[in-house]
Amino acid sequence: MLQIERYHHIVSELEKHGSISIKNLMNVVSPSRSTIRRDLLELEKMHKLVRTRGGAVAVGNNTDFMREFEYRKNQQHEEKLRIAHAALQFVNEQEAILIDEGSTSFELAKLLGRFRSLTVATCSLNIAWELRCAENIELLVIGGMMKRKSLSMSGSIAEQTVRGISSNRFFMTADGVNAEQGCMCYGAEEATVKRSMIKSVKETILLVDHTKFNKNALINICELKDLNTIVTGKEADRKIVSRIQSLGINIVLA
Repeated sequence: MLQIERYHHIVSELEKHGSISIKNLMNVVSPSRSTIRRDLLELEKMHKLVRTRGGAVAVGNNTDFMREFEYRKNQQHEEKLRIAHAALQFVNEQEAILIDEGSTSFELAKLLGRFRSLTVATCSLNIAWELRCAENIELLVIGGMMKRKSLSMSGSIAEQTVRGISSNRFFMTADGVNAEQGCMCYGAEEATVKRSMIKSVKETILLVDHTKFNKNALINICELKDLNTIVTGKEADRKIVSRIQSLGINIVLA
């Protein structure tokens, strides 16, 4: 397919669906991931789209960050729902928990209305908005510098706030996980806040879908030994699961 034809197809799909993945584009416009990445970069320069992790979203009027969140939320959505329900076993009445930003942790937050009394601290504005009307939940929104693409707070202010919090457990997310490098994400300030959260709680529970395993990201958050439990989908590779379990880490397959 010629370049102009690829451009036309990508823009047309974005107009129809609002988002598109590199994986799907590889099945139609080009077998080469590098070619598609270059196409998306050029189309972004032309203000035709906004690139995301694994794809792109349509350009909107001040809503690009919402489109990206919706895109991420819809990836492995059914698996993320299972992970969220499985994570509920680690939430107890009348306790304080920390919830990380992310599409999987967002699904967990949506289930917390069933508890009679709970304190929740989060750096995610999406989660804070979801819980805003839950009268059974005492909500602490962690301040800081806002990351527009994820609607989450980071930086020194967020880190200082977290240091003053005492919580039972932290439900963490990550962009990549493997036995050697541990848990990783793409932002240095984001990683710093996550590390502060790990230090402030008694127990850290990682919520990740199976696509995050053996995937590398730029910044290391922590080693796997810093985790108490990993909750992931039943789709996770059994060799990877066994390798992590051999390190003494509990894994729940949802």
